[in-house]
Amino acid sequence: MLVEILEPVATRTGTLQPGRLVEMSEGAIRRLDGKVRVVPTAEPIDSNLERLSAEFGDDPEWLKWKVHPLAVNHWAANMDIAEIRRKGSLPHGYVHEVECQSCGPVLLASGMPERVPACVWCMNRAAGLPIPRLEHHEERKL
Repeated sequence: MLVEILEPVATRTGTLQPGRLVEMSEGAIRRLDGKVRVVPTAEPIDSNLERLSAEFGDDPEWLKWKVHPLAVNHWAANMDIAEIRRKGSLPHGYVHEVECQSCGPVLLASGMPERVPACVWCMNRAAGLPIPRLEHHEERKL
């Protein structure tokens, strides 16, 4: 079954971090009660499936996850957010002021620490793409 990790879960090969989607047996789900949640099935939006198939093709990870509708929609949403950032715009929910050691003051999703060594905007900086600055988005800090 497809589950979302809610709390760090130690495995033989490392630790599964919160937010990660993984396949898990019903027995493992019972043993980890409260640390994982079963992801309800949903139909993927056909355009998401087509777009991701074109992007990832025969990638083994994609072939493994493309049969899980929620994973398809989750990957597509993340690709959309990445595209918004590449354009130098703020994705919905980026309202938390953070000081990045590399980029300076930036807005990120809630739940980030006040200071970070690197952030998602570092990729824009490295590629010479725009980074939205706080002074241009004061209305978002309500």
